[in-house]
Amino acid sequence: MINSSQLKSNLIQTLKFFKYRYVEKKGLENYFNLRLSK
Repeated sequence: MINSSQLKSNLIQTLKFFKYRYVEKKGLENYFNLRLSK
């Protein structure tokens, strides 16, 4: 049996990771769009 606090912390880490990846990707897209629009 996996202990639930371990599972919860793993889930939070995973969510944080995906959130940062998503923000990073959006940031890069916005940056390139700004560069291209000038």
